[in-house]
Amino acid sequence: MENPLISIVIPIYNGAWCIGRCLESIYSQRLNRDEFEVICVNDCSTDETASVLEGYCAKHPNLIICNHSVNKRQGGGRNTGIKVARGEYVTFIDCDDVYLPGSLSRVVDELKKPQQLDVLMFDFQQTRLGVTKELQYAGNHSRIVTGVEFLKENEFTYAAWSYAFKRSFLLDNKLLFVENLQFEDGDWCMSVLLQARRVKYVPLMEVHYMIEENSTTSLAAGAKNIVDLFEAGRRWHDLYVKARSIDAGLACKVKWHWLVGAKVGSYRLVHVKSLTDKYRLLKKYYKGKYNRDGGLYLRCLSKFPLASACAIHLLSPMLRSYLSRKHKA
Repeated sequence: MENPLISIVIPIYNGAWCIGRCLESIYSQRLNRDEFEVICVNDCSTDETASVLEGYCAKHPNLIICNHSVNKRQGGGRNTGIKVARGEYVTFIDCDDVYLPGSLSRVVDELKKPQQLDVLMFDFQQTRLGVTKELQYAGNHSRIVTGVEFLKENEFTYAAWSYAFKRSFLLDNKLLFVENLQFEDGDWCMSVLLQARRVKYVPLMEVHYMIEENSTTSLAAGAKNIVDLFEAGRRWHDLYVKARSIDAGLACKVKWHWLVGAKVGSYRLVHVKSLTDKYRLLKKYYKGKYNRDGGLYLRCLSKFPLASACAIHLLSPMLRSYLSRKHKA
């Protein structure tokens, strides 16, 4: 059998409750079995994920199961999938999300065109607390451009599952995710686009993205994983430094993402209970890092980490209540 056109990689940790729904959304598409493969990476699940996957594998010869012996989190699961994949292109989906009906066949049709794309970006729906929104990048054009031009002219999404990537391009440029951390995909997508030579956006609604209360993107998850968020901020800063050597306009756009991320990260400090821990985190990740271009707020965190930690600590109960209400709104 020839290699498939596209490999769909699904990292899974304790996803027995939802992986069936995800897989059904793939196998209900109007696709030739030889055109795609599904790679499920079981990241040391402790529930019934393994048995659910084995049941689907028995029914679908193009489903491959990879079992981690050590938990590597989402980035590690995606890396395993990239390395195991045989498809010319690779795309990702989270186990608690689904593909919209007919969407994969439309993406496959786009990838069959003689365009030699490194990256194809598509659109998605989002459901949060029962409310569904179609997030369309209406201002984006659909011309084939370099990644740098794409970033300057179009909006891009942090979600790795909103793209299809040429697998050889990822491997040749050693474009793998950081492992054992959360918030791993935003800066990774930017890194990929910075090196891509042929990128295109198509206005196709592909993935239905569902934000659960225990999602890694939820507010509650931010308290225990705040260090991961700050480490992502470091990577965004490195990308900003790289962008400055490429193009001034691009650097401005990357800088905006870096600074917004720094502000959002600092807001999560209200969930850190200890004043000492607040100060330690500000000292490590913010002290001396931001000049006047970062705005007054970040400059204060940068110049006065102890005073800032004390202020945040005093206001934390009120801010936690406010952020909780805003999150539920």
